[in-house]
Amino acid sequence: MVLDEHSHKNTAVQIGTGPYERGKTMSNSILDKSIKVQEDLVARNNDDGTIVVMRMDESNLFFKIDGVAAEVWKGLNANKNLKQIYADIKAGYDVSDDQLLNDMEAFIGDLQSRDLVQIS
Repeated sequence: MVLDEHSHKNTAVQIGTGPYERGKTMSNSILDKSIKVQEDLVARNNDDGTIVVMRMDESNLFFKIDGVAAEVWKGLNANKNLKQIYADIKAGYDVSDDQLLNDMEAFIGDLQSRDLVQIS
């Protein structure tokens, strides 16, 4: 999963990418959490499957999301819960349960650390 941060100077910091700790078990409880995208964000879906997210403030930062992370973001914007998003991704991608859960947890953690989502 990829979430890139960009600024007006085109400086990029890549976050949300593995490798994640193998053998790390994630409680399914993350799938029971409620995730809400912050209201001050705008997102654009690009033809290449990437999504660009920006805050509606004075910041020059924007975020580029692609791959399975883009599928998670689309699901969140469609007001799907994480269990629904997980099931949709499992149906469309050849990925193990543990890998998908770990990747989703890491991506959601990246979003939360950048104050792009609220978790309850």
